[in-house]
Amino acid sequence: LSPFFAMLTSIIILKEAADCFQWACILTAIAGAVFVVKPSFLFGNMGVAGDNLFPLAIALIGGIFAGIAYAFLRKATVKGERGIIVVAFFSTFSCVALLPFIIATYQPITWLQFFYCCMTGVAACFGQLFITSAYSACPAKEISIYDYSTVIFTALLGLIVLGEIPDAISIIGYVIIIGASIMNYLYNNDYLR
Repeated sequence: LSPFFAMLTSIIILKEAADCFQWACILTAIAGAVFVVKPSFLFGNMGVAGDNLFPLAIALIGGIFAGIAYAFLRKATVKGERGIIVVAFFSTFSCVALLPFIIATYQPITWLQFFYCCMTGVAACFGQLFITSAYSACPAKEISIYDYSTVIFTALLGLIVLGEIPDAISIIGYVIIIGASIMNYLYNNDYLR
């Protein structure tokens, strides 16, 4: 949901309003993501009453705050702040804010797990640098939809690394996300206007 909230908060923070077609594209991409993720509250299998509500609430709050962060990221870079500085402050704040939780729940890890954590950090750093560059170059209404490509790349990595084969509903979701992204691209570049 972060692309949706990035568009919404960019209206408030940056006065960058999306039009009906752009909103339709982002809502279509959200529908595609629902096909891929298949949240249990939509497709049955809820289990014990409410046992999925806490993770669902945390994911929703995460999406809201990520969208707000993207809007402020754009505001900072539009005002002239360099992307590398934004990423450095974001990373430093994240480390400092999470340090008490790390100390409170410390568990020793193996060298292989430490390597995986380091590689995750490297990938996240590059991802953050690229997304900062993208949001500094374009309004959220034009690029936030491409955040849904993470769903597709996650599935592709799941296939390659874990051997997870997507089902038919997930493939429909991928097609919807890609289609919405292509329509958004064509519209923003005046091919559909």
